[in-house]
Amino acid sequence: MKRAFLSFSLSFFATLLMAQMKGNGSLSLPFQLYTLEEFLQFRDTVNNGFPQACADLHTDIDLSSICYGDEESNTFVQWMPIGEGNYGTKYQGRFNGNGHIIKNLYVDSAVENFRGLFGATRKATILNVGIEDAYLHGGYYVGGLVGNGDSTTIVNCYVQGDIFGYFVSGIIGNARGCSLTNCYSFCDVQGNYKSGIIGYNEASSIYNCFYEPNKSSIGVGNRNGSATSATTEQFTDGTVCQKLNEYVHGIQGDSLVLWTQNAFPRLANPTNDCAPIQAQQKHTCFVQSHHIFIISSNDETINIYSSKGETTVRKIGHGTNDLGYFPSGIYIIKGKKVIVND
Repeated sequence: MKRAFLSFSLSFFATLLMAQMKGNGSLSLPFQLYTLEEFLQFRDTVNNGFPQACADLHTDIDLSSICYGDEESNTFVQWMPIGEGNYGTKYQGRFNGNGHIIKNLYVDSAVENFRGLFGATRKATILNVGIEDAYLHGGYYVGGLVGNGDSTTIVNCYVQGDIFGYFVSGIIGNARGCSLTNCYSFCDVQGNYKSGIIGYNEASSIYNCFYEPNKSSIGVGNRNGSATSATTEQFTDGTVCQKLNEYVHGIQGDSLVLWTQNAFPRLANPTNDCAPIQAQQKHTCFVQSHHIFIISSNDETINIYSSKGETTVRKIGHGTNDLGYFPSGIYIIKGKKVIVND
C-alpha cells in the first residue's frame, strides 16, 4: 500500500510540473522553457518518471542560486543533474538549447557520481547549448555536459570551466556508442581517464570537436578516437569559431545555431545576437555581385555576423539598403543566414 501511494504521488507530482510548462514534452510538442523555474521543473519532471521529455530552452540560465559553495558559512549545495544516473533515471529525450548559456553549474563532492548538466543519458539528443563557469569536482563519471552517455548524440555544444573526477571530461565523462559533433571544451580537467572531449570512450564518434591541450592534455581518453587541439590564441582569435561555423554552413543545418566570437566562441544567442524579426517588421535579403541588400519597412541599426563571429554594424532605412561588399562566406542578419558565393 505504501509503495502504491508513493508511485501515485510521484506521478501526480510530475503531472503538476508538466501543467506549468508550455508543451507536453513530446518530440513534436516539446516543453518550452522561459525561466529558471521552468528549467528546474523540466529537470524534476525527467527525474520523477518522464525520461523521454523533450524541451526547447528560450533563455540563459544562471544556477548560482540553486547550487553553490559558501566557505564562510560552510554551506555547499550540489547540482542535481537531469537524469540522475546510477540506478536512477537516464535522460532519453531531445534537449535544444537554442544558443543559450547555462552558467554556474556547481558540484563539489567526491562521493557524487554521474555528474554534469545531465547525469546519465541513453539515446538522447542534446544540441545548441553552452555551459560557462562550471565547477564540477565529483566522483566517477563527471562531464561538463554529460556524466555518463550511452548512444547519445551531442551537436553544437561547448563547456568552459573546471572539471575533476574519474572518467572525466569537459563534455562527456564516459561515453559508449555516442556521437559528438561540432563541440568544444575549454576546461581545466583533472583526474583519472581525463580529457577535453570524452574521458573514457567506447565506440563513440567525434567530429570537428576542439580542446585546449594545456588545459586537458588529450582530446579523448584511452585514445580511442581523436579531437582537434587548438591553442588559446586560436580560441580567442576566431579560428575555432570559423571552423565551427563552416560545419553548420556545410550541412545547411537549420536546426543548428551559428557561432559568434566574443572572448571565446559562443553560440549566437537568438535573443541577444540575432534578434528575431518582429511581426510589424519586414526584411528581405538578397545578394548581388558580393553586395548584400536588405529591404526594410523601418529605420534601425542591425548587426551582421560573419563566420568568424566578427560583427559589422549598419544603419538601414525604409526601402532597399546596400550593406556593402562582403567576401564569400556565410553571414547572420536578423536571425537569417545569408550566403555570399563567388
